[in-house]
Amino acid sequence: MPRKITASGDLADIVLITDVPQDTESIDASDVVVPLQTLLNNDGFLYRRQNAIYDLFTKLQQSQSSLQLLSSLTSARLEPSRTYLFAGALRVARFGGLLGNVALTVLNAPAGVTVTATPNPITDVADLTIVTSAGIIAGNYDLILRGTAGAATADIRIPLVLVGQTQPASFDLTGPSGVAIDRPTSASATAIINVQRGGGFNSPIDFTADVPAGITATFTPTPVTGADSVQRAATTLTLTAGGTIPAGPYSITVRGASGSIVRTLSLRLDVSAPAPVGGTPSYALRMVYDDGDPYTVNGATLFIDRSGGFAGPVVLNPGGSLTSDPDGPIIVINKTLGAVVVSGNAVRVTVDGISRGWVNSGIAPLPVAGAGAGNWQQVALSSYGILDGGAGTTGGGSTQTQTVYTTISLRRGNRRVDLVGPV
Repeated sequence: MPRKITASGDLADIVLITDVPQDTESIDASDVVVPLQTLLNNDGFLYRRQNAIYDLFTKLQQSQSSLQLLSSLTSARLEPSRTYLFAGALRVARFGGLLGNVALTVLNAPAGVTVTATPNPITDVADLTIVTSAGIIAGNYDLILRGTAGAATADIRIPLVLVGQTQPASFDLTGPSGVAIDRPTSASATAIINVQRGGGFNSPIDFTADVPAGITATFTPTPVTGADSVQRAATTLTLTAGGTIPAGPYSITVRGASGSIVRTLSLRLDVSAPAPVGGTPSYALRMVYDDGDPYTVNGATLFIDRSGGFAGPVVLNPGGSLTSDPDGPIIVINKTLGAVVVSGNAVRVTVDGISRGWVNSGIAPLPVAGAGAGNWQQVALSSYGILDGGAGTTGGGSTQTQTVYTTISLRRGNRRVDLVGPV
């Protein structure tokens, strides 16, 4: 039977477990299994002595705790008027049970050099930022950083080499490689553009963007001013897609200019399909002419205004007697002869009369003042829009044709002939 011994009425009982006597005689010490920790806890004196020993060990351990500062920045070469960021450059190593954050103090930084750690105090890792003024004195220096946590301290030395200006005044741009517009939920996307200045460059920078037709770009702010070497989120580019622009990838060129210095940054814009639009799919052609004398200015933009959710291709094909006339002008669409398949919303239309012996040629609204109606000659640029799959697809499909009219203006020697017709 188990035997029960009570050492103190204030503490829990101790149960001593025995089995059948091992020597077949009587129960003695060899037959008793004693839980030692429970026995110690059950004795007031031993319990207090045990806690005193624990406290002594804890104080001894704390008195021997220490720390060490580690840095991935073993040395630095610094120029005037610059901001240097060293991400994750500082790390704290703790020993002997050291607790708490470590406060960092900068010792003997060279004149004109400002050093900060983020965050400070440091838990584990911190970024190191060094800013130099225009008036730093070239030479070799030792930067000392001191970490303190309670009674524990540690120093780290980072050699610095300060030099004079070695690079020309200039700037560079950085930003994302691409952004996306998810038109079922939004019609726009933003891209953060950063500016890096060097050589003391501190002039304002104006921002523009080259975008396809149907996409607009705005910068906030522009111009970008300041003199910091690193200007994070210097400006925000907002790209907005029109409701009729087809889904797909588009190339955007961001341009920053300041005086004669121009820097560009390319990014990809992915536009998703728009939400379904009610109405019948359709489109219309609209010509916008370049400003100037129609007999010397050669160019117009033909817009495809889509509606009812139409996003299919439009085939443009020049034809008619003018295009087959060996003396007639050559009609060029997006620098291409003949039929052109357009998936976007705009094309450029130009006329090449010079290669046919004309002094010059141009495109103008119909009619041109002073042009005799008898000299007008018809030109046809037919369009063919595939509205819902088009002929040849499973189940057929509907199509639509459109025509827009304009004037082809030519001049050869002293004779001017106005050829007018649908384009």
